[in-house]
Amino acid sequence: MEKRILFLLIISFISLFFISCSSQITYKGEFAFIPEKPQTGQEVTLLYKPANPKFSPQDELFAKVYIFDKEVRQASDVKMNYRDGGWTGSFTVSAQGAGILLQFKAGEKNDNNNEKGFLIPLFTKDGQKQAELSAAYADAFVGWGRGYLELNADPNFVNGLYTEAFKADSSLLKKYGRTYVAANQRYLSPDAFEQLRNEIDQKIESGLTNTYEELEALQISYTQKKNIEKADYYYRLIEEKYPKSDLIQSTLLNKVRAAKDAGEKLKLSDNFIERFPGSKYLMDLHNIIINEFRNSKKYSEVLDYAKKYKADIAPYTLAQIPDRMLSDSADLDLAYQITELGIEISKQAAANPAKYCSPYLTPKDFTEEQNYYMSMLLLSKTKILFKRDKSQAASEAANLAFSLSEGKDSGINELYAEILVKLKNYQEAVKLTSRFISEGYGSPRIKELYKESVINTIGSEIAAEDGLAELEAAAKEKMRNKLTGEMINQPSPDFTLTNLKGEIVTLSSLKGKVVVIDFWATWCGPCKSSFPGMQQAVDNFKEDSGVEFLFINTWERVQNKKENAEKFIAEKKYSFNVLMDTDNKVITSYKVRGIPTKFILDKNGNTRFISVGFGGDTNALVEELSMMISLLRN
Repeated sequence: MEKRILFLLIISFISLFFISCSSQITYKGEFAFIPEKPQTGQEVTLLYKPANPKFSPQDELFAKVYIFDKEVRQASDVKMNYRDGGWTGSFTVSAQGAGILLQFKAGEKNDNNNEKGFLIPLFTKDGQKQAELSAAYADAFVGWGRGYLELNADPNFVNGLYTEAFKADSSLLKKYGRTYVAANQRYLSPDAFEQLRNEIDQKIESGLTNTYEELEALQISYTQKKNIEKADYYYRLIEEKYPKSDLIQSTLLNKVRAAKDAGEKLKLSDNFIERFPGSKYLMDLHNIIINEFRNSKKYSEVLDYAKKYKADIAPYTLAQIPDRMLSDSADLDLAYQITELGIEISKQAAANPAKYCSPYLTPKDFTEEQNYYMSMLLLSKTKILFKRDKSQAASEAANLAFSLSEGKDSGINELYAEILVKLKNYQEAVKLTSRFISEGYGSPRIKELYKESVINTIGSEIAAEDGLAELEAAAKEKMRNKLTGEMINQPSPDFTLTNLKGEIVTLSSLKGKVVVIDFWATWCGPCKSSFPGMQQAVDNFKEDSGVEFLFINTWERVQNKKENAEKFIAEKKYSFNVLMDTDNKVITSYKVRGIPTKFILDKNGNTRFISVGFGGDTNALVEELSMMISLLRN
């Protein structure tokens, strides 16, 4: 009997083996999912086989998956496995929602279905789509999806989604009317926008049942229209019926933020904590108070307050304070205590993602975010220990920071290498600086430390120079291959703008040149941080008639935009050709989601590269931009 059972088990295993090895996945188009009508609680299998894949079979590919309705209900990472010429992955729909939106990512490469996301409707038990799906999908383009899925669509497409939803169920106006109005503000004339807003308010008021969604929409709308009487009326109604609602809490939080001094902020803060214990806004509240102390350089108060409310302090709140204290030449012992408390809080957050993770972050995103804050704190700890001549302890802290930042932070890399050289650990210094340089993170100081370490290891300056040349060549080749793989080819909207000198510049007139377009604003911190590097790039090509740089000033919030831009450029002494996009039409035509964003155009006027943001490394910016220009010229 035992032998028979064993024999049957063996036969079953062999059968299963052949079934699993021989069954082939059938892909349905470029993207599909199983089952066809997924519901909450079911497992969904993704089938992804693009005609022109952005990913290779060797890439570690994930789907960033968001279950959503009016809000994101759950964010997750789904590992995709390459098989039979495409990728497949599965997950369970473990939250209620109207649908699922996702994009595919591998490192910096992504596919978000031409900025529309891959959409999976969720169905009711009787096989019907969720009524609010279209409105919720439209909301994603207006709000959260722009940042987390890089969604972007023509306003007609988004309005079509809202119209479809409101036609099917007019009650959805109460829930989505406010974001529908906001979606149109940028594209309508002031009069048309005001008319639309009034129409939506009237429709909500005509069937008012005093739900929170209705009252919130009306209160916010009348506040924006500066109708104080009606705004106050609806606020009092909300306060009476929904005293612990988001609107009441966020209003009081804004009062704390607007208070003129620390004493008033603390008084309002104590009132908030008493009224709303356990509020989801507590971390924001504590961040406001600690920033007030930080801005006043009252660092001992920062420490005392953070200790008192440690359980509800977010890691980002303390992450940058120790480094600021070092810049201010503040007390090192106090800076070290704040650093250690920040590290403790970061560990606390990493161990409790349910409390600290935003619903918009996938687990991978949350881990990356926590690693970033922890690496910042460890870098501060390293600096403090190094200043105290505790080089060995500094080396250990730097090693942890280096591991968390994956060797991609030039500040951490430089300090780590400095410490290794000071400890005369030249072999390890050679190993690490070689890696930094070959991977494209070789700052001038890193290169100096590499040569010093090689000379102290083998005693040859020639070997150090030759080695550096080889590493730099490897870094350039790596960058060339990376950029070649990222190269796109899409039309660039033409425009005509006036520069600060009063000259008219038309993009199409620059055909035959490589053109770098940089969208920026004077209030944009990353834009301004990138400008020393951009000035260096402009200087590098100032004698080259085949390259043109255009700095488009846009999204400004001041009355006299031209005067504002002129003043900034003059104060900083930049030699930029600044064009004024005063009505924001050009940046809208380029579908820019955030600034700084650079478009690098070839000689035919087509966009070949898009660079978003600034990573903080001036040398890397200049080298990458130079390589892009070189590739397009050749």
